[in-house]
Amino acid sequence: MESTSNLCLYKINRTTRVYWGLSPTIKKEIYRKVLEKIIIYGHEIWFKDQVEQNAKLSSLQRVGLLNITKCYRTVATEALQISGIPPITITLRYLQQLYRLKYLQQSIQINNQTFSFEDIEKRNKFEPLWDKTKFLRRHMQKNEDGCCIYTDGSKLRGRVGCALVCILDKVIKFSDQKRLSDGASVYMAELKAIEAAIMSANSHQYSSVKIISDSRSVLQALCNPNNCTAPISSIKALLNRL
Repeated sequence: MESTSNLCLYKINRTTRVYWGLSPTIKKEIYRKVLEKIIIYGHEIWFKDQVEQNAKLSSLQRVGLLNITKCYRTVATEALQISGIPPITITLRYLQQLYRLKYLQQSIQINNQTFSFEDIEKRNKFEPLWDKTKFLRRHMQKNEDGCCIYTDGSKLRGRVGCALVCILDKVIKFSDQKRLSDGASVYMAELKAIEAAIMSANSHQYSSVKIISDSRSVLQALCNPNNCTAPISSIKALLNRL
């Protein structure tokens, strides 16, 4: 690994030395896509998080960071983190924890909080093409007619929640709000709000319902036929059953 990374650095230095206008941002991208991948290759087997091993890994990373920051060789390794790249040992510890959780299905502990395999978001392996749901996105009008369900998700003071309100002929028919786990994201709150809106529309049996959301990321995820994550697939399944 050391000889391969040194050879890679030598070729990068030869290439970047010719083009004086090559910015540190481009060098940083080359480091992340090439050199870092070489260093961490097969980390599931060989990384033991030992002092001697970590020192060798830091020395390999140091050469790449010097090339990015153009600092003097006498600069301390810790000071090279101004490049915005974390120490390679921290990256490897993160990948090790992720490997244990995702592939070995073992529980891990981070900051006195335990995470299990059941806590992570899983991807549906297959979704038939005939089950694909088509979504139409458009800008909301000032005065929407018909039955409209407005959804929203937010995070305030470390607390996450979602809410919805149904308006028909300028009259509030029903509303609902839910509290999510503090570790949930606003994206997940927006998804839960849309899911609750679909279930509410189904239970009230309206002939036509407009579900309105201001989350572009959620709408793009719903429109993306290649997004097969569990929350998105759950919403599509609810719509197919309407």
